[in-house]
Amino acid sequence: MARKPLLTIVFGLVFALLAAVLVEHLYEPKSGLGNLLWRFELGAYGVRLSTRASRFRDDIVIVAVDDESLQQLGVWPWPRGLHAQLLDRLNEAGARLIGLDMLFSDLSGSLQSVDPATGQLSLQPAVSEGDEALAGALKRYPRVVLAGQITNDLTTRGEQVASGVSSVAFPHELFAPSEDRIGLTNIPRDLDSVVRRAWLTLSHQDEPYYTLPVALAAAQMKRTPAAVAAETLRLGYAGHPFLGGNSILVNFCGPAGTFKRVPYYQVLAGLTPPETFRGKIVLGLSHSSQGTGSHGTPSATSVWLAQASSMVSVMPISSSSSSTSLT
Repeated sequence: MARKPLLTIVFGLVFALLAAVLVEHLYEPKSGLGNLLWRFELGAYGVRLSTRASRFRDDIVIVAVDDESLQQLGVWPWPRGLHAQLLDRLNEAGARLIGLDMLFSDLSGSLQSVDPATGQLSLQPAVSEGDEALAGALKRYPRVVLAGQITNDLTTRGEQVASGVSSVAFPHELFAPSEDRIGLTNIPRDLDSVVRRAWLTLSHQDEPYYTLPVALAAAQMKRTPAAVAAETLRLGYAGHPFLGGNSILVNFCGPAGTFKRVPYYQVLAGLTPPETFRGKIVLGLSHSSQGTGSHGTPSATSVWLAQASSMVSVMPISSSSSSTSLT
């Protein structure tokens, strides 16, 4: 009879040891087993999302540079004056906050051989009328968050990263709002190349920079991006260190159609009723930010859904907020 309790203890110890090994590999994978376990865990997250009901959000509206808009307005990138017109339209409609996932890191005028200010030779583009129009619109409507981006060029040796060079692109000084109104649009991909997470911060030369969802949430809540990111981390939403740290699992609200999406050209043409945007948070997403293929998501195949859902994940937004213009 004494052997039965002994076997129970042995089996318990073996089970505890196996559990500890699994936890170790999940927390800090060092082998193929750890990667395999994480693939199962990440896949299970997608299954959990697919089994719950979708939650349509009427407080966020997507203005999309889609195929229809490209047919109507021409190839991308478009003249900056069109973006100025978009801001005018959205302000007139009473939009509450705007995020533009479009990079304005350079001027769009023609190349000039002589800088008129200094008389020196210059290969920098001149300021175009569209640049001036966009800069003016951004000054009139300060509740606009612009995009930035960090790029990494990595050199590998075998399976190890030998060296890497990173660079950061921010809006040109002509358009530059305050630092609180710039957000990085980088989106992480997991081991299986699926987008499930959103960065809170990224670093460049030891300087932290906040992402578009954090910057938008901060502008909406009238707090600093640092405070929003810190609160999100404090609440335990941060991703696992192996998955990059300083990231959250995106709480996808549902598949395509969860957020109202309006073609860009329809807004410019006045074909969209003003009440569509009144009191809403509007995300203007470029053609490149809606890429498909390698940027799959658990509940849809477009990355704009990840950007919109990321903001919801960082900040629950009340759909009953009052209408407020951008001034």
